[in-house]
Amino acid sequence: MQIGVQFDTARLRQEFKREAERLARVQRRATYELAFRGVEAVRAEMLRVFDRPTPWVLNGMQVVPATNGATVEWKPGGGNRSISAEKILRAQIEGGPRRLKRFERLIGLPANRIAVPGKWAELDAYGNIKAGQLVKIISELRLFGESGYIANRRNRSRGTRRRENYFIIRPGSDHAQLWPGIYRIAHEQGGAPLLVIAFVRAANYRARLAPARVIQQTVEKDARAVWELALRGQLPFRRIGR
Repeated sequence: MQIGVQFDTARLRQEFKREAERLARVQRRATYELAFRGVEAVRAEMLRVFDRPTPWVLNGMQVVPATNGATVEWKPGGGNRSISAEKILRAQIEGGPRRLKRFERLIGLPANRIAVPGKWAELDAYGNIKAGQLVKIISELRLFGESGYIANRRNRSRGTRRRENYFIIRPGSDHAQLWPGIYRIAHEQGGAPLLVIAFVRAANYRARLAPARVIQQTVEKDARAVWELALRGQLPFRRIGR
């Protein structure tokens, strides 16, 4: 007597296929979650090591889909921002001197000097000189070029704030009384010079932020818990994209 035994391999293959697809989805969700946690960990580290980082810097990283999951990348510059957070933080990540800012290049600062707020600077909530005051300084010193300067003067004359005058003492000047920098002429104080921006020697920064290390540590710490949540379908929805 012969008894035949066989498996329904077609059905079994279908089950394996469905399980493989489910595990691939679980893997993607887990990878996305770990990438987002890495970005959040870098943001928390920025808040720890920096004094009042701007939202542009804090939100400077993004999660991007990849073939086998996701990657964490710096957002590019452009649009209303001419420079990425990665470039802003380069000296803080790699150490060494920071690159001159656009404003510093406009006023012709040498590489061994940087501009810092003076006593009479108008500061925003993050300790930086307000953009409005920088525009007035650039316009007053004719750093826009003639067309931009004239247009800015015309727009400013329509406002209610009185005209402000600035002058510059460049590094290496033999001025005996004033520190190198940009001064506002205080007409309300008899024409006294008020230091708005000081030119100081550029410092070498020590590396204070290591994004790759922070992300790696986060992945190693959270991988098992995230995978278990993904298997149970309990991970939050995360929208990603460029």
